[in-house]
Amino acid sequence: MKFKSFSSFISNASIFRIAYLVTMIFINVVCTKEIAIVVLCVLFIWSFLLIVKNFIFSKCLARILCYKTIIIFIISMFLTTAVRIVDLRVLGNMGWNFLMVYHVIVCFFLFYGMHSNGDFERIKQEIFAILIILVYVPTFLSFLGLLAAVFKNQIVIFNQTLGIKSHRLVGVYLNSNVLGFLCVLSIISCFILMREKRNHPEIKRFLSNWLFVGCVLLNLVSLFLSDSNGSLLFLIIYLISIIFCNIIKNKGREKSKIKLIYLLALCVAFVFISLSVKSTTQSAFNFVVRIFHDQNFSTPFIEVGRGSYEITSGRNILFQQGIRLFKKFPILGIGARNLTEYARIYLPDRLDYEDLHNGYLTILVSWGSIGFVVFAFFSISVASHLCGTLFNHRNQTNDTIYSNFFSLIVAYSVYNLVEITLLSSISFTCVFFWAILGYAMCYVDKKYKARIVKK
Repeated sequence: MKFKSFSSFISNASIFRIAYLVTMIFINVVCTKEIAIVVLCVLFIWSFLLIVKNFIFSKCLARILCYKTIIIFIISMFLTTAVRIVDLRVLGNMGWNFLMVYHVIVCFFLFYGMHSNGDFERIKQEIFAILIILVYVPTFLSFLGLLAAVFKNQIVIFNQTLGIKSHRLVGVYLNSNVLGFLCVLSIISCFILMREKRNHPEIKRFLSNWLFVGCVLLNLVSLFLSDSNGSLLFLIIYLISIIFCNIIKNKGREKSKIKLIYLLALCVAFVFISLSVKSTTQSAFNFVVRIFHDQNFSTPFIEVGRGSYEITSGRNILFQQGIRLFKKFPILGIGARNLTEYARIYLPDRLDYEDLHNGYLTILVSWGSIGFVVFAFFSISVASHLCGTLFNHRNQTNDTIYSNFFSLIVAYSVYNLVEITLLSSISFTCVFFWAILGYAMCYVDKKYKARIVKK
């Protein structure tokens, strides 16, 4: 009995995905990073067992949408990685390169490919579990980060800075952009759960109206203090996409056209209002902390806010550097983890980051024209299914969660232009996208099967 229970636990891909996402969150937290990395190693072994069981022994591979394209893309990644092994200049990165390829396989099969399992009710339970986690965990960590910033201003632990770093709130995270991204996800998760209360009354046990307000306000403050423009853009695009989804449900075409015009104006308003609120929040925070700090400490405190700075934060230069590297290796690319080495060899100017901060460009540079074209074909195919499901079932008002997933994917696609995302790193930011895409594809698969039954 114990063996069967353990075997059932190991075979549960939902538990694995929840554990994987939670572990990825805590890899970005200063005091839990090392422990989370050890857990991640165990999860990699678990993921291998799941892939073997579900996609080799159970033969679920053919049920994954676009599985042939995925296989071709994986082959192209292995080919690029194998070719780069003979280059002694990057031989030391061989292990990291193959690990990145394996992580991509995990994202494709165990996250995107979850719809091949067919257990939709279990997936729905998993979705709500993830949403509840994304409400509580980032909110709690944001609260700790604000406490550190207000009462200690800046704390150094294990050579890592907590509180305020480089005039931006990092809180208890390793990076202010990660803080901003998780704050946005916590806010969005609150909105999704509040919208789903009518269809799922049990949510009321986990999210009261007061908790909703507190979560949104706390994470908004942390988002503005993190000064993460990419995360703010993510939230704005998500809200605009949700409004768009609600507009297309309107049966009156003329009214819908007028509302779409209003939506464009609202988009511009969102940008200016958010930037204004961000500046006001930072000024108010600095005023409050200055009063507290002057009364309790003799050393000057660090203000939040970078002042006047180049809005792209050097991303335009990174784009140019990425294109130059692509021209050096246009067919197969340089591999997943060789950017720093090849940049040092082939670029006369210094590469300021270990990534190009553009998910699409990173795929082009890493896997070359072959990998990029195959991935683009996969993306277009999946996008057509997502859009088809949205428009074909837009009158089904009782199923709002799909429009939220659709909007998250749209927002992430834009966010992908300015951050380390998609297939660029072993991180929560990357895995989250494939989880959301996987959940959305479960709804696509469900709607498709329902349409077949009706016919």
